[in-house]
Amino acid sequence: IVTALEKNFALRARVAGTETSRQEVKGAAGTLLPQLAAVANYQRIDRDRAQASGGLFPEKTLVAGLGLTQTIFDDEATTRVRLARAALQAATALEKVQRLDTANAAAQAYLQLLSARAALRVAEQNAKATQKHLELAHLRQRVGTSGPEDIYRFESLSAQQRSEVIAARMQVERARTALNRVLGVDATTRWEIRDVALDDPAFAGLTAPITGFIDNRQSFERLRT
Repeated sequence: IVTALEKNFALRARVAGTETSRQEVKGAAGTLLPQLAAVANYQRIDRDRAQASGGLFPEKTLVAGLGLTQTIFDDEATTRVRLARAALQAATALEKVQRLDTANAAAQAYLQLLSARAALRVAEQNAKATQKHLELAHLRQRVGTSGPEDIYRFESLSAQQRSEVIAARMQVERARTALNRVLGVDATTRWEIRDVALDDPAFAGLTAPITGFIDNRQSFERLRT
């Protein structure tokens, strides 16, 4: 979940949109803030022309100044600020929704991958068991205790289960790709998956308080009620 919240592309795009709205609020509010302007002008003319002007045009002239303006009231600018702030609030709310959706999608994608791997293990175990039954059927036919019908039946079941194993492996790959897409990482990234059990530290906040209610029959009955 932490990886998804850091790298998910949709969430990062939403965060960027929120930041854009925040900058738009600053830009809209900037027109209502005091405006300071600085002016500087330097001029120099020939000495001969300055002397000929009788002092009207000095040889060197430097003009500098500061100007400060403050908007008292501007209905249009105020409206732009209000609209920008409303847009920022909406963008912030959408970002929160996107963040929660991303966390949920990452958790669900991880659980889907665990589920797909569990289904693959079951399919592989079933295929191995059927293969053993098929070998036993061949053995029984050789010793004369059964006919070929068991062989045909287990061969058909074995072919079906091999197909199920292939389908289960494809489902694992699809689940892994879906997880990588939610996490915002390379689609070919492979993870060292660990099954989540009830004794996992992540569930300590849930299991620890409940343990006290199931250590005896009476407490358990009250909890169940």
